[in-house]
Amino acid sequence: MPPPDSASLPRILATARAGAVGEAWRLFRAAGLEGELADPATLAVKGRLLKAQAGALAEGAGRTALLAQAAEAYGAAGALSGASYHLINAATLWRLADQAEAGRACAERVLDGLARHPEEAETPYWREATRAEALLLLGRRDAAARALADAVAGGPRAWEDHAVTLRQFRLICAAEGAPTAWLEVLTPPRAAHFAGRMPPIDEAALRGRVEALLAETRIGFAFGAAAAGADIVIAEAMADAGVELTLVLPVDAVAFRRASVAGAGGDWPARFDALIERAVAVQAVEPELAAPDQLSMSLASEIAMGEAVRRAMALETDAVQVLALDPADAAPGIAGGTAWARARWAASGRAQVLLPAVRASGADAVAQAPAGTRLAAVLAVAVAPQDTAAAVRALGADAASPPVWTGHALRVAFDHPDAAAGAAQRLRAALGEAVRIGGAYGRLSAQPVEGVAGAVESGPALDLAFAILPGAPPGAAHLDAAMAAAACLSATPPRLELAGEIGGTEVFALGLPS
Repeated sequence: MPPPDSASLPRILATARAGAVGEAWRLFRAAGLEGELADPATLAVKGRLLKAQAGALAEGAGRTALLAQAAEAYGAAGALSGASYHLINAATLWRLADQAEAGRACAERVLDGLARHPEEAETPYWREATRAEALLLLGRRDAAARALADAVAGGPRAWEDHAVTLRQFRLICAAEGAPTAWLEVLTPPRAAHFAGRMPPIDEAALRGRVEALLAETRIGFAFGAAAAGADIVIAEAMADAGVELTLVLPVDAVAFRRASVAGAGGDWPARFDALIERAVAVQAVEPELAAPDQLSMSLASEIAMGEAVRRAMALETDAVQVLALDPADAAPGIAGGTAWARARWAASGRAQVLLPAVRASGADAVAQAPAGTRLAAVLAVAVAPQDTAAAVRALGADAASPPVWTGHALRVAFDHPDAAAGAAQRLRAALGEAVRIGGAYGRLSAQPVEGVAGAVESGPALDLAFAILPGAPPGAAHLDAAMAAAACLSATPPRLELAGEIGGTEVFALGLPS
């Protein structure tokens, strides 16, 4: 047997975060780490894998047993390292495994360690949050609340850290049957999608409505475009209120300014330029296009909406849509338009705020996409030839067209990203580590090719899905940023975790269903 290889731990953790827990275990065992008892880092990874395994199971004896094994692994790591991170994980896992006494004993060790080594934690936030978690496990909720307030004071805008703590504390409170209202201090501000596009007749009135909304609704992050008119009015009001602004444009900023801002005249171009400077990020969905068309507008709108939801999920907060809408725009309208975005968001059941704003001019004109071009969510599915029949059965009837075998993988296109994500989960349930999946959402074109029966589909979504596929470990599904965002518009969005990057595009691992 080869000696243990702890250098493989980062790869094992990355594989587990990709949702491929079975493959992570295979790598863990192949590295000779399963029997390792003297290395805290290895024991902590073992605890992480057992916890992930438990998280994929429903409540029951099997889940409880895995949680207890995870607690034992973290506890063994803590006994060697004395690190509060290892010990607090053990303490909470013991409580979730219905072994409250063991959890309390571990929590006491955490408090003792923090008292003797107050400098150990990475940041003041984590020191006090760890103290609060130990106090909560000991049933000292008032003291836990004070420590939690101190933690937030030490990192008031550490939203991602707050979200991790919030998830953990909610689990503990659920196990205790305790109230959670006192955790409100941790809740990050909401994420919002905004849209309006048309120039309003009364810009000052719209600005006032946005300011009133921001005064009564805690919004901290906003995603949308910045076309001349209501888009810019809303974005300016949010930026002035300290909201972190991410602009999601259908094409690059120069082309978008030319097509959707400059033609309106006035000071709109200068205001657009100022917003570009103020935004924390500017995303161009199809930067290769010279001008936006209906598909790029639709794709950008879906991505902006999905990014708002994904941000809210990551931070354990809510997502809301803020729309400036002419009361006459009751019908869904063109894909990518404001009324269309209203219908798309409403289908998910999430909160919406509609701000009346009578348009100063006619409806927005958007160029049509070339004939035979559409948006599609594409899956590239790597399976052994003998597993193709099982894979086709698992894909079901949701696909827009029958799966095609390319010689080493199946390719299949769906009209909606949530349908593609659902198919990916069915594939994983049916085939386990015998399948790997790459997914992308974007433009597909069907064009006739001489000597080939029927039209042949090609386009960025297809190319990207197959480019992503090799990086997905066995049993995992990796999605491009567009598909990950748009899939979040489902009423029951999937769990996603950043898995890396390919060609400047972020790639997300599709988590296993809870």
